[in-house]
Amino acid sequence: MYGAVLVLLLLTFALSPLLRSGLPSMADVPIHLYRTMELVRCWQDGVYYPRWAPNLAFGYGYPLFDFAPPLPYFIAGLFHVLGTDFETAIKSLAVLCFLLYGLGMYLFAREVLGVKPALLAAAAYVYTPFRFREALIYGGNYPQILAMALYPWILWAFHKIIAQDRPQYIVAGALSYAGLMLSHNFHALVFTPLLLAYAVYLMWTTKKWTRAREAGLALALGLGLSAFFWVPVLHDMQWTPTQEDFYLSHTDFHQRFLSPRDLVAWPVPLDASADDPYLPFSLGPAIVVLAAISLAALAVDPGYQLWRKGIQPNHPTTQPPNVRWHLLFFAFVLAASVFMMLPASAPVWENAPFLPIGEFPWRLMGIANLASAFLAGASLCFWSAIRDDSGAVSNLQPPTIALMLSVAIVVLSVAVYFYPTRPFIEYDNPSLQDYFRYELSTQTMGTTVIGEYMPVWAREIPTTSPLMPAYLAGQSVEKLNREELPVSVQAQLVEHTVVSDRYRFSSDRSFTAHFYTFYFPAWRAYLDGQPIEIQITDPFALITVPVPAGEHELLLRFENLPLWTAMNALSAVALLAVLAVWVLQSRKRRMAEGAEWLGYPGSAGAFSRNQALLLGGVLLLLFLVKVLVVDPHTTWFRRRSPVGQVVGVRHPARVNLDDKVLFQGYDLVSGDTVRQGDDLHVRLYWLALQPLDVNYSSFLHLDAPPDYATWATSDNVHPGDPQALTDVPSSNWRTSAYVRDEHRLEVPLDIPPVQYLLRVGLYEQSTGERLMVLADDGSATDDSITLQPVRVIRAKPVSPRQLPHRVEYTLGGQIELLGYDLEIENWELGIGDFELILYWRAKAVVENDYTVFVHLVDQGGKLWGQSDSVPMKGMYPTSAWLPGQLVEDRHVIQVDPAVPSGSYRVLVGLYNPATLERLEAVGPEGALPEGTMTLTELRIGN
Repeated sequence: MYGAVLVLLLLTFALSPLLRSGLPSMADVPIHLYRTMELVRCWQDGVYYPRWAPNLAFGYGYPLFDFAPPLPYFIAGLFHVLGTDFETAIKSLAVLCFLLYGLGMYLFAREVLGVKPALLAAAAYVYTPFRFREALIYGGNYPQILAMALYPWILWAFHKIIAQDRPQYIVAGALSYAGLMLSHNFHALVFTPLLLAYAVYLMWTTKKWTRAREAGLALALGLGLSAFFWVPVLHDMQWTPTQEDFYLSHTDFHQRFLSPRDLVAWPVPLDASADDPYLPFSLGPAIVVLAAISLAALAVDPGYQLWRKGIQPNHPTTQPPNVRWHLLFFAFVLAASVFMMLPASAPVWENAPFLPIGEFPWRLMGIANLASAFLAGASLCFWSAIRDDSGAVSNLQPPTIALMLSVAIVVLSVAVYFYPTRPFIEYDNPSLQDYFRYELSTQTMGTTVIGEYMPVWAREIPTTSPLMPAYLAGQSVEKLNREELPVSVQAQLVEHTVVSDRYRFSSDRSFTAHFYTFYFPAWRAYLDGQPIEIQITDPFALITVPVPAGEHELLLRFENLPLWTAMNALSAVALLAVLAVWVLQSRKRRMAEGAEWLGYPGSAGAFSRNQALLLGGVLLLLFLVKVLVVDPHTTWFRRRSPVGQVVGVRHPARVNLDDKVLFQGYDLVSGDTVRQGDDLHVRLYWLALQPLDVNYSSFLHLDAPPDYATWATSDNVHPGDPQALTDVPSSNWRTSAYVRDEHRLEVPLDIPPVQYLLRVGLYEQSTGERLMVLADDGSATDDSITLQPVRVIRAKPVSPRQLPHRVEYTLGGQIELLGYDLEIENWELGIGDFELILYWRAKAVVENDYTVFVHLVDQGGKLWGQSDSVPMKGMYPTSAWLPGQLVEDRHVIQVDPAVPSGSYRVLVGLYNPATLERLEAVGPEGALPEGTMTLTELRIGN
């Protein structure tokens, strides 16, 4: 009991930001708010599980609830029905998710690790950067938040079923797994293999293979309970663009991978002067350290033995399963989930079915958080092995102290995210007009960003509809297009519901009735009670029905398809089966188990009353300090850059672009040296100098000398962060807030390994016209901003031992010639040019730029062919060489066609182009005359 209460106290820090009026200003919040409103409108019309959303998609209707998991909207809708406004209903859903996070992880970890480590695991699962990113700052994807909250509940139930021989938890397992299936499609997809692996692991380590029956029953019942949703989704996808190619063309997952740097990034305060403050996709360094402690103790056998003694059973008669294997299992889960978020996993994403539909590899952060939280909680078990040598009972034993410190560190490590920088938005009870204003302004058609549920029969996606004026004016809306009716036709609306329209027509001739409704195979038309074929218009796939002359009654109705009816029946049968299992197992349940899930004080390793009071008092005191001192009287955990500045920028700048935008600087996140095939990560900062009515795109170019042609580019249609899909159109920029613009330029594998210049700028996408850089006097100087040089190095470094022909020469004491390769055709058949590859290496920084000469001379010294150029065809001057870097320098030697047959020498050297003075060349035999190295001799002709 004490443990659960402490979890609730622990949640106060996470829930306190939600106490303010309004909802967080996040992109997905209005989407889920308006979906809930549409669901409740259907309820009000007596349709309690709609698959069709009649008012969405500019009033054309949308098969939203056939594909969008319904549970989050049912929960929020229920809160509304119970008396809250829609804003409070959504906020209540968020609060419920936090409760599920904390209590679920506490219950699951308690089964394996004990009560005290479970409290730390609960803290680690709640207080992760990703949790606050989704719930307060950038996400607002409440279905995803709910799905991740159900993870530990599912594992807890299956652990009870298998490891503890508790078949009465079949119902809990079935309900929690069904809840996941009805919350988020992608999370159900990726968590199901984890659940299966965990069940097999439990049966293997406990040798209880007979529990496969109960575990299988729980899984089957969960699938059955949710079959009314997920089976139609798989079948009905064929009628929408929700295929892998569609998602790849609109939101390519290749752009959403994370880097190891992201995963261990330390949280930094959110800058209130930024429209999109930096928030990394981090596991949380504090949690990573605690998890590492567990794995380190596990890896050392003596440490493991000491650690193992501190594990207490959760029930006097029940020993926990092998905890060592539990840690190894979750270490593997953590490693696998991290791998799936990194670019190295691209082949898996490209070939595994359905994965590309997930769009964002960083969604695996939910599973990574689950594993890392469990491992973090286990770190406390090491301290639990330490006892007070005096034998006196103390509330401040090492485990208790370690728990307090660990929880405090975990919470404080993400305290910077308790303070969202954007003001909350007041919604209260938004109207249908509010929804349409939102849909028109954002073009989030049908509450989907890319229109993925549009009927495949539509060739175009509409941007508005003729129904908009009536909707926006708050008038009653009729789906019949009366303008298409012949003048002689009389049409009377007899009945309208969210899923049907009934009309009575009178006409002296046949005609076609046009409806402002998207076609979907569930729509049926009946003329005078008899089915009639529906026709589809072009290009929006709207419904039309032919009507003959005379008086007729037309019914247009959205009906259950046979598969839907069958799956509804299957789910009903599964529900009855769940009730039967619950009743059957209730009779076998012992009375003493009623409060077991709370962790009653009598269980070994639980909190004593004094320990609970101490910990609860500390948590309450910290919360009061936050609310009464830190929030109103300090700026701790917060940041606000002065106007016109970016605090912490590594390369500040002030570059005026056409008096419209100020470039404030950049961060070269990945460093100034990058390998071929890797990403070059650059963060730019822009500030609007005036309100902008044009949406500008930003570019980052990698340009190389001598002509500074562009070899690689990154373009953001809207400046922002494509990885997180948080862009800020420039028409929305404020003059008081800068915009963070992330570019991750993929360096091509075949790009020459030389030094490049980074250039950035803004342009109008429709015309390609760039904003000009203005000097202090207002004159235009350039159409791009030059940042700094960046070196590209080979993806696979070449060792001098691998060179075809090795030599040892030093020029000017600064540069070494290590080898060469000569590519030449059969000159016995004719004279031609040839290519020579030289391999240089700078011993130190070279201050001057030298020119390479390659001469073909006969035995008398006469010149018959030559090539003089800056290394790598002018692209890599010697002053830019990186000390120790092997430079592959290609030269094409043009040979005089009149060259006679004979023996020729290939001479190489370096000279200063300003003075024509050659560098001194030293070989194994000493200094060489005229700074010239003879590489080889060639024979021309017979």
